[in-house]
Amino acid sequence: MDCIVRDLTGKGARLKFPGPVVVPPIFELRLLDRGERRPAHKVWVRDGEMGAAFD
Repeated sequence: MDCIVRDLTGKGARLKFPGPVVVPPIFELRLLDRGERRPAHKVWVRDGEMGAAFD
């Protein structure tokens, strides 16, 4: 699912989605511009945004 990374730290990220957030509790975040893949889990969801923590 495509999203925009709003905030990125070494511990996690705030993600913005164009529609409803339909992401499983555990997922892999692909940062295409960096060529990285980060295992992560959902922390919170609110108003089309989601907080994720890196595992």
